Amino acid sequence: MDVTKSKEYQLFTHIIKEMISNSIYSQDLDTMLAYQPANKKNCTLVDTIIAALLYKNSTIHGIEHFETLGKLASQGKSCLLLPEHYSNFDVPALFYLIRSQYSQYAPILDQIICLAAAKLSTESKTVLAFAESFNRIMIYPARSKLSENDEGYSDDIAHKIDSFNHRAIEKMMALKNEGNIILMFPSGTRYRPQNPDSRNALEQVASFIKRFDYVCFLSLDGNLLKVNPNNKMEQDIACRDTMVYYFEEPIPSRDYLSMTKENASSNQTDYKRGVAQHVTSHLLALHQYATKIRTPLIAETPPQETNAVPLTLTKTLFFLGIFLLLGVFLGVLLGFFFYEKMTIK
Repeated sequence: MDVTKSKEYQLFTHIIKEMISNSIYSQDLDTMLAYQPANKKNCTLVDTIIAALLYKNSTIHGIEHFETLGKLASQGKSCLLLPEHYSNFDVPALFYLIRSQYSQYAPILDQIICLAAAKLSTESKTVLAFAESFNRIMIYPARSKLSENDEGYSDDIAHKIDSFNHRAIEKMMALKNEGNIILMFPSGTRYRPQNPDSRNALEQVASFIKRFDYVCFLSLDGNLLKVNPNNKMEQDIACRDTMVYYFEEPIPSRDYLSMTKENASSNQTDYKRGVAQHVTSHLLALHQYATKIRTPLIAETPPQETNAVPLTLTKTLFFLGIFLLLGVFLGVLLGFFFYEKMTIK
């Protein structure tokens, strides 16, 4: 199957162009808002792409725990959702599944605010168009911050990033008790199999958990948007897959931190590292549960439908350009042919 001729491929080109034209937020760090409500114009467009990629046997387990989380947030409790992170379609696929399979819980989605890396806005207009489809608080993860030995580092840039993060945390603190659920990826990046450390939770996760009343863990298995080895997010590879999500029951953050203290050092740095390691192990155990659910489901997947679909705007336009050139070439040949016939007459 030539994916460049698939209906999904042609559909994505049109949708991405429309999403970029709908974009409303800045790519400039200096003018970037700390809190950015979802651009509703693009939400349904993202759903159209996800619907084309998700197999129908994709599912969510523990949806009752998601309902509980929403109720706790509505009661004024501060709630932190900590999911695994494999691709930039983890959240879009989750939202689509809830809207399509559990529509009674769809209103809770409006309560979710994602802590999102500023890179999702600054890297490209294509990535920004997707990212701004969700409520976001923009932040610079520790993994993304430059150190003094990095190329491009300056005290001015470091100060700008620290100020940006300070505004983000202030906004998060203001919003967390207003019926919202804060979604944070503990690893601060997508997991890459060739880099096992990319699965590890950041030490800062301990400070975040401490700021909330409840914490809820979310595992998942499956991947609709594989990380491109060149690390350019707009060139990630979209592919059809079966997605499985599992919500664990929300627990009081104080209780969760008490569990981690049993093996933690009294040293503050060691304590944060211990919490991060516990979070990593916890999500990995939940991931194995999600994998157990998904394994029999992927056996049902039709083998002829496993083709990857490039989602890059530049690539889609490239192939469209080739088709247009071929059309022009054929037009010239036909014109020459009819001209010759008219000349002979």
